[in-house]
Amino acid sequence: MYEVLHIRDQRMPVPDNPIADFLGGAPDTYPERYEEASPIRLLPSGAKQLLIHGTLDIQVPVGISQHYRLAAEQAGDEVKLVEIPNKEHFKLVDIHSDSWATILHEILHLL
Repeated sequence: MYEVLHIRDQRMPVPDNPIADFLGGAPDTYPERYEEASPIRLLPSGAKQLLIHGTLDIQVPVGISQHYRLAAEQAGDEVKLVEIPNKEHFKLVDIHSDSWATILHEILHLL
C-alpha cells in the first residue's frame, strides 16, 4: 500500500504531509518505517473494520481502501467499505455534511 501512496506523493506533492510528518520523513528516506506502519502489512488484524471513503478523495484515492478491503478479507478479517459518493477527504468528518447521517449510522452499527 505504501507504494501507492509513494507514487501519489511523487505526482501530487503536498506541503503538509501528515504521513511523512508522523513517520519522520519520506518513504525514500525511511522505507522500513513505511513498511512497519502499513495497515496492509499488519493483516490479519482480527478486528472488525469499517472503512468510509469519499469517492472524490484525491488525498487518499478510494482505490486504496478497495485494495485494502480485498486484502483484509482474503486474510480472514471482516471488513465493510462504505463509499460516499461525490465527497472528498475532509467532508467525511464534517458533521454538517449531508453525508454525516450515513457515516454516523455506519459507525453506530459497527459498535
